[in-house]
Amino acid sequence: MDCSTTAHFCSVIPCLHWKRKGRTPMNKRIAMLTTVHPHDDVRIYHKMAKTLAQAGWRVEIYNPRMESTGEYGIRFCRLILPGGRAMRMLRARLIAREAVMSSRADLVMLHDPELLPLLRTLQLAGRKTIYDAHEDLPLQLLGKEWIPAPMRPAAARLGETLLRRCLVYADGVIAATAPIAARLGENAVLVRNRVTEEDFQRFETALHRYRPIPRAVCYAGALTERRGLSRMIRCCCRAGAILLLAGEFESEGLRRRVQQMEEYRCVRYFGPLDREGLAGLYAQANAGLLLLDGTEAYRESEPVKSFEYLCAGLPVIASDFSHWRAILPEEWVSFVPEQDEEAVTAAIRQALSQNQRGRMTGRREELYDRYGFFEDAARLIECCERIGRG
Repeated sequence: MDCSTTAHFCSVIPCLHWKRKGRTPMNKRIAMLTTVHPHDDVRIYHKMAKTLAQAGWRVEIYNPRMESTGEYGIRFCRLILPGGRAMRMLRARLIAREAVMSSRADLVMLHDPELLPLLRTLQLAGRKTIYDAHEDLPLQLLGKEWIPAPMRPAAARLGETLLRRCLVYADGVIAATAPIAARLGENAVLVRNRVTEEDFQRFETALHRYRPIPRAVCYAGALTERRGLSRMIRCCCRAGAILLLAGEFESEGLRRRVQQMEEYRCVRYFGPLDREGLAGLYAQANAGLLLLDGTEAYRESEPVKSFEYLCAGLPVIASDFSHWRAILPEEWVSFVPEQDEEAVTAAIRQALSQNQRGRMTGRREELYDRYGFFEDAARLIECCERIGRG
């Protein structure tokens, strides 16, 4: 059974002039392919595509939403996908294959596990490929609510099999976290979701433009119950805090339920924000919240919001996961049992009373040195160049 049946370096580069000693940019083409992420996905567009474009690559992002041109000449190429989950699952891979086969790309980067079976097809067509693992697929399947609980272990095993059978056809593999890289093998290249120089400068500009709102804390990201949405609202209300909330609700039903909560009076909802909007949100808050449920996938995740909060000068209140304790500074992060709402409420009160944000302002450069994207950008460029030359 083959995979088709097992279904301060580069972000700082004034990279428009990026060169290595004795070399000039390759001017090769890369097609980034996704059927589920938006065209301006933070990892795909703002980190990876911009880094490669500034390093001399011509970048195309095949995506389900947008046909346009972005910064640095990056092309957004829209995939016209059918409506409805079932039809999308059946047709999306075929549509994506036809689109990328018609491109002139020297290298194809796949960003969705649903596209893993395309690796063999692309190899047979003579295309160089990279698979970018945003998530740990087996752990992700264990936490999928739409999969009946008794079937999740079998789904996770199927995901493991899919990875094993399909990745043999990839010329390169990139992983978003060290635990994912460990699962994918010693040849996986680590490209973490860290803070770009572009975003760090946005945070700096916003700090001069806005003042913190008294007693305000923030959360920006996907608005789901698994990410602690209702819990954050209840705890902020009990702590006498204002919750600055940004992002897209998982469903219309969730939006209605949350907005009917009595505690919703403490929320100021901004909707989905662009990068400048997020910087402004952070500048008006006194702390950032990251209270994800303790699923297996979340326990090993490395949410980019935690690094953004820190580099924007915000103390963080986060779920008490051992992996997060290993990568985040306890000086600026209050780790709390995410299901203990009394502990969460107390942590919010403490963050607001201690004026940690004022003390963090002078430490932002130090935190950026630790959580900046430059080392990861260097590994990304080296990986693509090596495979592109092959």
